[in-house]
Amino acid sequence: MRLFFIFSILLFALIGPPAHAQYTPNSLFVAARSGDMARVQAFLDEGLNQESINNALGAATVGQQLEIMDLLLEHGANPNHMSSWNTSLLNSAIMLEFYDAARKLIDAGANPNVYGYKRRERTFTIDWQWTPLMCAAFRGNIDLVRQLLKNGADPALKGWSTSSNDIETAADIAAYSGHTDILKLLIKKDAALHPHTIYKVVRGGHLDTLKYLLKKRPGLNQVGPLDKTLLMEASWWGHIDLIDELVRRGADVNFQTARGSTALIEAVSNPDRNLKHQLDVVKTLIQHGADTRLTRDNLKAIDIARQNNKKNIVEYLHNLNDL
Repeated sequence: MRLFFIFSILLFALIGPPAHAQYTPNSLFVAARSGDMARVQAFLDEGLNQESINNALGAATVGQQLEIMDLLLEHGANPNHMSSWNTSLLNSAIMLEFYDAARKLIDAGANPNVYGYKRRERTFTIDWQWTPLMCAAFRGNIDLVRQLLKNGADPALKGWSTSSNDIETAADIAAYSGHTDILKLLIKKDAALHPHTIYKVVRGGHLDTLKYLLKKRPGLNQVGPLDKTLLMEASWWGHIDLIDELVRRGADVNFQTARGSTALIEAVSNPDRNLKHQLDVVKTLIQHGADTRLTRDNLKAIDIARQNNKKNIVEYLHNLNDL
């Protein structure tokens, strides 16, 4: 029952909310999804309209039934079929990690530059304006990225996920997803990279990607979109390896923003109690020369740690100041 429920959700994502009859045991859609070649052929022999063939292709795609996909495509199924969610089969297949099915759709002529990925995910709706190349960059499948580029995917296209005001390319998505190999490939293809993407890379803790981007970036102490430097971002999120790398490359551990934030102050400002390494982050910054006397809004790091009930950090900083 649980497996059927999962399949139903995935099928819904690919072909949208179909008529109830499509889920009956002997339906074309169940046959296509389960790989019942004889049954699908029987339906085709009886004659099907274009919509039914296209929806059956969606069912075969979610079932990863490659031979059924071939059969339906031979009978005129549209590889560019859009579901009721206005999402292409190709984008859905990539995001659901059905890569063999995605390759088959590409080979069949699916548009490599189609926009849109939308589906219901429990209590919220995903509605991203992404192309197949962006989806593949997010998933980290470099072979699929290469196939899409070979088939005409445009790395210069821009889309968005979190906000229509936060425009991104496939290269941006590869970067903040930590897929450095794909990022390098897209950069060679002249894909644009937003100057703020590196801050997302740091938030995600992607050290190798950061190292690659730092080769191309001057000015480690520039303040980013959230009024934080790269070192402050790394400190807020607790990425000690990134802190060490940034300091090694010359980031100023005591740089202050106009408001007064420092890397140390950012490290103790994150109120999340599930972060396990905040004390280690504080110790690392102190070892790199962080000044505990600097203030933001007249509050030192120890004051902010006390406000956030970070008792272990308060004790550490208190004992440090007593030395």
